[in-house]
Amino acid sequence: MSEVFTIDGEGRVVATLDPLFATALRVIARDVRQVIEAGASPVAPADDPIRTRLYPRAYSDPTEDMAEHDWQIAVHSDLVEAKLTQLETLAATLQRATETPKAIVVTLESNEVDAWIGAMNDARLVLGVQLDVGPDTDLADIAVNDPRRPAVDLYEVLSFLQGSLVVTILGGDPEQ
Repeated sequence: MSEVFTIDGEGRVVATLDPLFATALRVIARDVRQVIEAGASPVAPADDPIRTRLYPRAYSDPTEDMAEHDWQIAVHSDLVEAKLTQLETLAATLQRATETPKAIVVTLESNEVDAWIGAMNDARLVLGVQLDVGPDTDLADIAVNDPRRPAVDLYEVLSFLQGSLVVTILGGDPEQ
């Protein structure tokens, strides 16, 4: 598929997805929602690496733990709600998509584009923690028969889709 995302004559983004990509996004909307709901409490263990990636500290100085606690109490529920809304938007837009045997096509309004980017980013963060992805990680080194391979493939699909969507809305060439 050469162009996953295009801009229509009214300035909306049109997503033309391989059915497997659409299925992956539907699963992500469900699974990441469960992860976010599990970490919905503003007071949660500091050693939860997924929570740490989804909700980074506002105060990096360890002497500011009380300020961090107060910040989390003040904003965490709003952050959780925003993330859940993004996932709901992703699922709802896919629900209204037009399906053909070869593609799933959905037209996105600007707020829906933002939700897709946010939802895919959160999913990549969750998968990245689960896969222990770091700056030096070469995902190509993970063998086809490695039990992590399906999650790696999903991470790569999300990276591709998110990158393609960002390039499309910025008006760049997705092939570069």
